[in-house]
Amino acid sequence: MGVVLLIGSLFLGWYAVSATATDSVNGTQLTENGHEVLYPLNDVSFTITCSGSRYCLNSTFSGPYSQSGVTSLGAMYTVVAGLLLGGLAAAATSAILTFTHKGRPSRWSEGLAVLAVALVVIAPTMVALGQPSLLTSQGSSPASGNATGGPSPRTSFFGSCSGSSCGEALSSGEAVAASWGPSLGWYLSFAGALVLFVGFLLIRSPDRRSVVGSSIYRTP
Repeated sequence: MGVVLLIGSLFLGWYAVSATATDSVNGTQLTENGHEVLYPLNDVSFTITCSGSRYCLNSTFSGPYSQSGVTSLGAMYTVVAGLLLGGLAAAATSAILTFTHKGRPSRWSEGLAVLAVALVVIAPTMVALGQPSLLTSQGSSPASGNATGGPSPRTSFFGSCSGSSCGEALSSGEAVAASWGPSLGWYLSFAGALVLFVGFLLIRSPDRRSVVGSSIYRTP
């Protein structure tokens, strides 16, 4: 189950930024919605949709981090993918050794289970602690968030803002709201680590069936 959760986390988004802005252009009010998702396997996607005016422009992108202008962020998510793959390999090998070894699991299976848990926990923790500073150092880019000093993914891993609290001076007729935080893949990685840890505790527990059987059939 832990392996399945980790595989799912590799292909699901780990972080999402959403924003909505309204403005008035030549007496016509338009609404723009932006949504960006960051993935561990060298993929970032963002979509900007606009409605309400003939001046609207829509755009979409999905591809490598290097093409979206966030190379340092892409390097971090490449490391994240490597940690998850390493954890997957260690967990799968530990499971194979556990199920094929008779009696108490070997030290190899226990050690690999510990390694798998450690690698998987490091990956989402690194993203939560390191991503805001990476976005700040990256400069202006789609994923960098607000560059005017207000709250944004640059300043916190979780967050939201609206109106002038987003750090921008708004004129009459303008409004803005944004939110950002981890997506399903980030949470699944922690869930996978928890399942792997429970599995580690189970393979270390004594075989109760052998203990009960030996006590029942022991000769007085």
